[in-house]
Amino acid sequence: MNRFIISGFADEISDDLDEQIKGLKALNMEYMELRSINHVFAGNFTFAYARQVRKKLDSEGIKISSLASNVGKWSITDPFDEQLDMFRRDLDIARELGAPNMRIFSFYTDMVEDPLEYAGEVLDRLNEFKEENWDSGVVLLHENDKKCFGDTAEKCAFIARMLCSPDFKLIFDPGSFVKCDQETYPEAYEMLKPYISYLHINDSRLSDKLIVPSGQGDGHIRDILKDLKNSGFQGFLSLEPQLADYAGKPKAGFEEFKMAHRALMDIAESL
Repeated sequence: MNRFIISGFADEISDDLDEQIKGLKALNMEYMELRSINHVFAGNFTFAYARQVRKKLDSEGIKISSLASNVGKWSITDPFDEQLDMFRRDLDIARELGAPNMRIFSFYTDMVEDPLEYAGEVLDRLNEFKEENWDSGVVLLHENDKKCFGDTAEKCAFIARMLCSPDFKLIFDPGSFVKCDQETYPEAYEMLKPYISYLHINDSRLSDKLIVPSGQGDGHIRDILKDLKNSGFQGFLSLEPQLADYAGKPKAGFEEFKMAHRALMDIAESL
């Protein structure tokens, strides 16, 4: 386990920061992926509040693995200026929080007839993010996501070949690939392995796209983690359980997060 560092979307434990910290500590987790507190996305924090959050986390011995920004979750046909302003603000908040990474997306293209026609525009916009990020100390992590340009391994590889560098890398999210009917292993994994810096851990079934605990779906999480371990990977596995539907609840909480954590640990400890 010394090669894997476990983190997670703590707002799936609770909306309240104190409860998030309590849940992480109960699972002996030292890292969190910060997305929101009290229904406010981290990118919308005031700088004063970001400093307050950082001070609180420092006092509790919790570190941030990544700022889970929503940058890039806009239509590729929308004007870019406002999006660039949001990127700059989120990046400033990430630095204020001491986050070493910040996730980004590659723009919604599900509404256009041929997403590949926008490949150049996607690259231009992502490259502008990259240039704005120069010398910030924060690594930008592109996440594969359904409905975005980078939804399949082929398109993620296209982005990676053009842009990947020490400050621009990939998140590998098996559950999201399954939702796009993409074979995660070996196909997507082998294609993207050289560029993977960070993983979001959720699993999903091809048959009905239901998100399930790790190992119960078609994400091949065990195969992926086994190969990463054998390859000497050192990085974050960030739990993004989304198990409310699986648990038959309107909203997930600590028990569902704990279930996801146990499923991941069972796999990791068996490798």
